[in-house]
Amino acid sequence: KEEKAQADRRAKEEKAQAERRAKEEVAEKKRHEEEAKKEKKAAEARAKEEAAAAEIRKKQEEEQERRAAADRAGDPLSTACALIYDALMGEARLRSLATPAIAGELREAIRQLLLQVYDGDLWPAPFTLVRSSFAPATLPDVARAVDENSRGAVPLGESVLVVALRALCKKPSERDPRVARLFDEIRAKALEDTTPSLQKLVGVWKTSIGALVTVFDGKVTFGGGQHLSLADTSSELVLNGWAAKEVQEGRTVVWQKGSRGATKTMHWERIERIDDIEVLHGLWTNNENLICQIANSTCTFVDKNWDLKLAIERGLVNMNGWVAIAITDTALKWQKSGQVTEWKRVMGAAEVSALEGLWTSSEGVQCQVANGKCTFTGKSKTGYPLNLKDGFIELNGWRAVKLTSALISWEKQGKSMEWRRGDAPTTPVGRQEFSVADGSATGRDGGTPEKDAGVVVEDRGGKVVAHEAATGKLNDAPSGFSTWGLPVGPTPQDVVSEPDSEPQSNEEHGCRRQGNDSLSRATGSLLDALRADPRFASLTGFATAQDLEGHLRELLARSLGGTPWPSSYLKRALLKACFVDVVETLADVVRTPRRLSL
Repeated sequence: KEEKAQADRRAKEEKAQAERRAKEEVAEKKRHEEEAKKEKKAAEARAKEEAAAAEIRKKQEEEQERRAAADRAGDPLSTACALIYDALMGEARLRSLATPAIAGELREAIRQLLLQVYDGDLWPAPFTLVRSSFAPATLPDVARAVDENSRGAVPLGESVLVVALRALCKKPSERDPRVARLFDEIRAKALEDTTPSLQKLVGVWKTSIGALVTVFDGKVTFGGGQHLSLADTSSELVLNGWAAKEVQEGRTVVWQKGSRGATKTMHWERIERIDDIEVLHGLWTNNENLICQIANSTCTFVDKNWDLKLAIERGLVNMNGWVAIAITDTALKWQKSGQVTEWKRVMGAAEVSALEGLWTSSEGVQCQVANGKCTFTGKSKTGYPLNLKDGFIELNGWRAVKLTSALISWEKQGKSMEWRRGDAPTTPVGRQEFSVADGSATGRDGGTPEKDAGVVVEDRGGKVVAHEAATGKLNDAPSGFSTWGLPVGPTPQDVVSEPDSEPQSNEEHGCRRQGNDSLSRATGSLLDALRADPRFASLTGFATAQDLEGHLRELLARSLGGTPWPSSYLKRALLKACFVDVVETLADVVRTPRRLSL
């Protein structure tokens, strides 16, 4: 009886323990599920925040580009800003509110107000704008409107004048009549000044017959390659017998040729979108023999994996400060700070060396490109020719819309495909896993690599080495390693890293990073960008890695005006475009002669 009672007690205790364990496992599972849900929500929230931050930065960068273009031009927008600023300073009360601390913010508020003259768009081609361009009461009336708005309640910490100017930025139906009158007079002045001048003709144009024309510094370049000069006489501008009669709204030039009764008329229309300059699109070679591809308002340096945006500023194509002063079907001439360089059109696919080599498509198909032909694995050995059509590489109807040394994006009739560079050997599916032991390898089905995959296995100094019998390409695995997969496609080691990938290690770049905060990450990324640029290869050796990193960190720390950097994660890809500009600026500084002590 006692033994039975003890057995019953043990059974009850074991049952109770089993029930407790089951409850604990259920609770643990629920806890893991809740944590997974929380992590998923947090990841989604971070993704939304990053997308919102990227959108804000994009808008800020676009606005900065527009302001920089206007500042470089010395255009009527800047003149109008100065006139309004002077009118505000003419009022004693407003002058007392304009402290030096808010001068920059005040000028920015005036600029934002005047951008509404053309609904937020850049102002038209340069036209003359002076104080006498306005009615005597117009500017003083605007100053009085600002004075009236400045007498209301103002949020804590805000400037009274800035808030008053922002209050005038309203849609047309709600706009103050005094501000509306100022806008009307500015637009009227822009339309009145139709007299042709060399400055007004600067830009890229399309003629009545569809020909491309670039005008710069009195020189006219036609898309077909013809070069002419504008004759600036005392009464008119003449081009090859054609006289420029007027410039309508800064967008249309009217030309006339011949005497009365036999007068011919021609019109030029200003090109305002990069995508409308079709001759720009395609592949080019610069003076350093680098291949560049222009598509979708972006110039990609194929060998460097750099992307630079193209925009039209003051009528001319601008790329990172370089201005296209002559555009033809076969050549592009650029100018920046007195320097001139010329690009040549790529005339054949064989000229693009970045195409050469082994690629793997997004569908897992491998191909070899050599001598302008593409040979797919397992298909015709003669290969398919790579053609150049409309400036782009084409293969069997597929067009390479994005080309870098590591990746090619193809499009055909709404479909898309990618190739990534890879040179791993291809082995038959089902034959890629082997058991390695004692210097030999055996497949799943009992076969050997020599028989099944054309692979030779050798034991070299305690390491099993397998290589293709035909090519001799090595693949290593340590002895005793239970399974080893021979790659079917490109392995991570075989794929060329994309430009946004993180550096492999801090030690690899010869410096000790000072932390993992956003400022340290930005400093490290900028240092990597400099070290990757061959122009600085001979210069970085003059300072230790720590000194160089310290100076870059100090430079970036000033970018927020003394405000500490945020502690949040900083994605390197978001800074790539900024780093391109910084590197180019530093390159310009390095080229500038300086005293030896500096």
